[in-house]
Amino acid sequence: MAEDAYEPSRAERALVAITAACIGLSVLCFIAIVVVTGVLRLPGSGAVWNIVVTLPLIGLPLGFLMFVGLLTINFVRRRRQSSGRV
Repeated sequence: MAEDAYEPSRAERALVAITAACIGLSVLCFIAIVVVTGVLRLPGSGAVWNIVVTLPLIGLPLGFLMFVGLLTINFVRRRRQSSGRV
């Protein structure tokens, strides 16, 4: 099997980093919500808490769409490589 020597572009690397950060931050906010409201039984209030509650509602779908975009870019690149059109 041939060695895949593909080097991702700067845009692809940036999209991977942004996707990982978006999903990771959303998961951390979700964990914070569970810990603060469920385990510690503290009422969440204030401007920062509103951001913590809202971020997973926006970040997880956005991260999923960016992940689908990355998969699409990868499939198109592999199809072009297999057909010889690089």
